[in-house]
Amino acid sequence: MLILLFMACQNEAALRADFNAVQCQTLERCDDLQALGYQNVDDCITRLDAATAQEEPCGNSFNTDNATVCIEGWEALACESLATEQPAECQTFCEASAEAAD
Repeated sequence: MLILLFMACQNEAALRADFNAVQCQTLERCDDLQALGYQNVDDCITRLDAATAQEEPCGNSFNTDNATVCIEGWEALACESLATEQPAECQTFCEASAEAAD
């Protein structure tokens, strides 16, 4: 519960970094790092962080709730579903929540 509260208070950059880390940790758990060209978790995180740094930030439209659900979804992904499933919230980081729109 404390982790969820902490995550909800994080800013966009921190949540994107957490997302990159959980993706790499999931790939390691599923033995897919090398198949995707990563040497190890650190290499994966470094490369995803660099790619993320090139993306346009969401700014005021960043949806913390969607980012948090996305990260939790990646943590729960079964290895056999990795190639075909991704939480829908992972596509909606830049959609303002209803609360932010008010």
